[in-house]
Amino acid sequence: MGYRSIIYYLVFMVLLAATSFADIYKCVSEDGVATFSDEPCAKKAQIAFKTENLNFDDAIGNASPYDDQPVEASKIYSEDFVAHAKKIGRYILPFEYNNTCINRSSPTVPGWRISLFFGPESNKKEFEVDLVYNRNPTSNGTYVWLNSISVKKNGKPFNPSSMANVKTYKRMGSGRWEAILK
Repeated sequence: MGYRSIIYYLVFMVLLAATSFADIYKCVSEDGVATFSDEPCAKKAQIAFKTENLNFDDAIGNASPYDDQPVEASKIYSEDFVAHAKKIGRYILPFEYNNTCINRSSPTVPGWRISLFFGPESNKKEFEVDLVYNRNPTSNGTYVWLNSISVKKNGKPFNPSSMANVKTYKRMGSGRWEAILK
């Protein structure tokens, strides 16, 4: 790849990053033609596609797939952890395509482990993000939270730039973070 190609690629990636989390507005002209833009084109512009512009700490929220804690044991479902893991994975590797999600949880492990795989068609498992959810049963119900995150690129620990300034998780080594419990 030549010097100019690298510069064009970097400029493209910066522009993509700058626009990838903007709301998309729909405007209809007086003659009925609809246009879409990342900026409101009129006072009556409608948001056609709402996107989130959150950092990792904001996106993780209370670090649980359940807003209300504790949760009744009968209302805890593995599918909830899979959906939550996919949401978090999009913030960890925002420019990668999630190819596969595997629920590696088992009855012998006290919690849930979800593995996400990201990468291009030629290497669908280039990145692996493992999320481990813990639980703490109490007499009032069960508290559940995302306890640890590990990221690998081609099988080796990897530190994505999205995790550089995370405040809700402590870096425990290359490619590994644990929840800071209050």
